[in-house]
Amino acid sequence: MIAFLLLIQGIFSVYLFMLNIIPAFAQSPASEDLECDEHGDCYRDELDPDKPHIISPRRSVILSDRPLVRWYAVEGETRYIVKIQGPNQLTWEQETSEPFILYDGPELVRGQTYRIEVSTYNGNHQDQTSFIWLTSATEQQINTAIAELDQTLSPLQKTLAIVEIYKAERLFNDAIDLLEAHLAEFGKTTAIDDSLSDLYRQIGLNQQTRWDQEQQP
Repeated sequence: MIAFLLLIQGIFSVYLFMLNIIPAFAQSPASEDLECDEHGDCYRDELDPDKPHIISPRRSVILSDRPLVRWYAVEGETRYIVKIQGPNQLTWEQETSEPFILYDGPELVRGQTYRIEVSTYNGNHQDQTSFIWLTSATEQQINTAIAELDQTLSPLQKTLAIVEIYKAERLFNDAIDLLEAHLAEFGKTTAIDDSLSDLYRQIGLNQQTRWDQEQQP
């Protein structure tokens, strides 16, 4: 009986979490000029070079409560304004000359939706998106799933297996980071390239916006 009640409680918790996450991500593309195919995958076919397109976190659940916010640099722009807004009147705003900045504001709340806005210093061009810091229960499930992976897997097989675990929980940006790290260490493969292409479509970008490893701090 206790096990049954715990099961019901777990299902209800997941239901409440999905009520929060689905509307958040469903609303993100509405303000973006995206191309969508017959399968419902949406992405930018061409980038507006004057717009600081946010790369991460973007339409994703994230592992860290201190995300590195990254965007596509705009030629000729030397200053950007980054703003993160969330529940409880949280507003964090910073200026930077780099196309990235580490969030160092108030502690985030698990399971809550946060909005990111990056704009050029003159305010003429901006991009917006959202992210959610995953719940403790989901983090524990992910860690358990990774720990249970076959220890005889090759580095490529293990990377792809973890990526699938991440994708199941909408950890798209963390999956991209993992694939990019594998790419930097082991070189390009068709499987890695295909997986990256799929993930960039998931977050509404195409592969033109792949993070340049040499720029990463």
